[in-house]
Amino acid sequence: MNEFRPRQSFEVHDGEIGEDDVKIEYVGSQAFPKIPIKLALYSLGLFFTGIILFIVGIVEEVTNFEEPSRGIAFWVLGSLTFIPGCYFSYIFYRAYRAKTPNERLTVLRSIPESN
Repeated sequence: MNEFRPRQSFEVHDGEIGEDDVKIEYVGSQAFPKIPIKLALYSLGLFFTGIILFIVGIVEEVTNFEEPSRGIAFWVLGSLTFIPGCYFSYIFYRAYRAKTPNERLTVLRSIPESN
């Protein structure tokens, strides 16, 4: 369960121990904040859609010599989806790899909320 175990540390000055010298820290299992799975999947979807659009743009440029603007259009759409998808996927990865609950909470606060 959520049980806190106090850890006591003592500081001794001139051989005497006073009440002010005792520091108690609560060491226990703190719950990590949950990662919003829906937003993480949206960001991964944007990331992979951007990669696919880049690949389609390259294929259109190589195979269609008559109309080169089709490939450029796919590159523009690919960059519009790849850049935010890559950025937010990286933020969710940092939140997943956080070592402390406070670190995860700090990273998750930088993500805008979706309603």
